[in-house]
Amino acid sequence: MSRSAPIFEIYTDRKGEFRWRARARNGNLLAAASEGYAARRDAVHCAKL
Repeated sequence: MSRSAPIFEIYTDRKGEFRWRARARNGNLLAAASEGYAARRDAVHCAKL
């Protein structure tokens, strides 16, 4: 079985807040932010945790 790192995406939600999500190489959603962030850097920081 091949293991590869997930793809992290930072996006803006409907409220204009930044969120992150992690997807497998096949496109399946693995994890997502439970809250939005006013600053993009905060979403990036939380995705790295």
